[in-house]
Amino acid sequence: MHIKLHSLSIFIFSIIALTSCKFSGLAEKDYTALVNPFIGTVGSGNTFMGPSLPYGMVKPGPYLSYMSKNAPGTIYGFSHMHVSGMAGGGNGVPGEIIFMPFTGNQAVTEGKYRSVFSHNNEKATPAYYSVLLDDYHVKVELAATMRAGLHKYTFPESDPSGVVLKLGTGTLTVKDGEITGHSRSGVFFAAKFLTPFDHFMITDNGEVVEGKNRVKGEKVNGIFLFKTKKDEVVLLKVGISTVSVEGARNNLEKEIPDWNFDRVRGEARMAWNEELGKIEVEGGTKTERIIFYTALYHSMMHPNIYMDADRKYRSADGKIYTAKDFDNYTNFSLWDTFRALHPLYTIINRERTNQFIRTFLERYEHTGRMLIMEFNGVEGEQPPMIGYHSLSVIADAYVKGIRDYDVPKTYEAMKKLANDLNRKGKKLYLEYGYIPCDLKGQSVSRTLEYSYDDWCITPLATDFNDDEALLYYEQRGDFYRNVFDKKYNFMVGRKRNFEFVSGFDPMQTINHYTEANAYQYTTFVPQDIEGLIALMGGDKVFEAWLDTCFTKQTDFSKINVRDVTGLIGQYAHGNEPSHHIAYLYNYVGAAWKTQKMVRRIMSDLYTDEQDGIEGNEDCGQMSAWYVMSAMGLYSVTPGMDYYVIGSPLFDKITINLENGRKFEIIAKNNGPENVYIQSAELNGQPY
Repeated sequence: MHIKLHSLSIFIFSIIALTSCKFSGLAEKDYTALVNPFIGTVGSGNTFMGPSLPYGMVKPGPYLSYMSKNAPGTIYGFSHMHVSGMAGGGNGVPGEIIFMPFTGNQAVTEGKYRSVFSHNNEKATPAYYSVLLDDYHVKVELAATMRAGLHKYTFPESDPSGVVLKLGTGTLTVKDGEITGHSRSGVFFAAKFLTPFDHFMITDNGEVVEGKNRVKGEKVNGIFLFKTKKDEVVLLKVGISTVSVEGARNNLEKEIPDWNFDRVRGEARMAWNEELGKIEVEGGTKTERIIFYTALYHSMMHPNIYMDADRKYRSADGKIYTAKDFDNYTNFSLWDTFRALHPLYTIINRERTNQFIRTFLERYEHTGRMLIMEFNGVEGEQPPMIGYHSLSVIADAYVKGIRDYDVPKTYEAMKKLANDLNRKGKKLYLEYGYIPCDLKGQSVSRTLEYSYDDWCITPLATDFNDDEALLYYEQRGDFYRNVFDKKYNFMVGRKRNFEFVSGFDPMQTINHYTEANAYQYTTFVPQDIEGLIALMGGDKVFEAWLDTCFTKQTDFSKINVRDVTGLIGQYAHGNEPSHHIAYLYNYVGAAWKTQKMVRRIMSDLYTDEQDGIEGNEDCGQMSAWYVMSAMGLYSVTPGMDYYVIGSPLFDKITINLENGRKFEIIAKNNGPENVYIQSAELNGQPY
């Protein structure tokens, strides 16, 4: 049947690279109208839905809780720093520097500032968010610049009306109508109201602090009171900095010098349209276009700028520097994003990719180590997750000609990170050639990811004619073989006595794997897929293994990891280790199976509903997989200069490149049934 469907399909895939057309920006097209920021806000997506700029530092949005669009929710305030798509991010965490409008004395006397709301009274675009607070009858509207937020509150007639700043642990100062301070995590702020407040109070632990305009404490609130008429508008603008109050004040003055809410909103909309216009799609359904542009929007949330308008920033060593020859970024969820997000950037964000790598080198200069997984400018001695995937980002950029950074220093930094014995299990990895499962947890996954990351050094070693290093890291790139058990044809835990574990069950999410089972990790050998296929017994055996992976019924009693979601058989699209698996059919002459499965994943596991993302968005990775796959391309091996072809979702995709050229992907006779590619041409020649 598969062969028959393949032969009956009439799908011609044409790739056209145009070199003469210049991309001057497509801001006249409103791509934001096709973005639905509510996608992924319910369920496990954890996406952010407030306004921001592409890659913006400040993301003002609601700190809220609600389960579905049909159920009322509760808003606790509007904070300014969010990480989109992480288990501890999105809109369901307090965030930083929380303001909340209210009416009446009860909120003040009880110290409870929150309100229920209805999803029907929420609106969101990439540049704007609004909601009606039912308890207070206050309409809240938010807009953002790169480093500041603008709040617009429409009050009913009330005496008192007010706005509370929920600072928590930190320092708060109120002087000459300006509100300044910093939080425990080192976020500084400067805020002003357009309408002077009648009076204010500062509380600590619920008690009013008398006679002071500056308070340092653990549960600090600032309460600012007004008398309001019906439909009276109160405007509040908030500048944010991780350097100083002066930096926050300067950011605010430079980015929101006036009180023009419509200007701030309009400029953000233009910025989003310019960025989203880098990829134009034609054809498909309106729902598919909404899912695509929302995914592209989510792909442009992080990493984000992390420096002030005067270019000062606080580095991971806690010290203040001035960025002279690079832009400082943070929120690199690299265990997730090296797989699809950064390969997407090598196409549409080549200059920004240079800045990312310069940021990696900045961390190397000031901490002695390139970053591994950094959030909000901070990375501990043992970052979360496994591997050291800044090496993957660099290798992928390097082989694709993105090299506007100090390449020799980068090569030095890569080797130092690969040889960092502080990474968990690294000493064992180098001693045994794998990590013994009876000595360290997540042993199989760590071995596989360390092996791939080590291989990522080889493209630079080759170009530097460093034969000794090339041989050394090629050998470490083969360490994956040491956890492959031919008895089962899986990557299996191996003990310190070199014996594989007994009683192996590939469906169990045991601690030999990272948030996964053996099905989801066995094929993680992107550096040597042909070698893996040979190891497993050749093309037919490997194809059958993939078939089983996608069809073997899930036994949920064997899954004890919440991130293993979006299941098709044993394939778990809701977590990153599985993301390349559907594309592996291409390597064994069964490309039509890749095309069929990729289309199924796109149609079944992505929707335009609030729960439309199956798994944590993880700073853009889930969405970047969709963007790449909808274009018919995927980077199975970041660090190699080719893409694997899938099945383009749209009739025509135009990528507007930074160099002024266009790359067009045209799929003729495309449709839900015609998903199989019969032939391909590149610039009019058979491909």
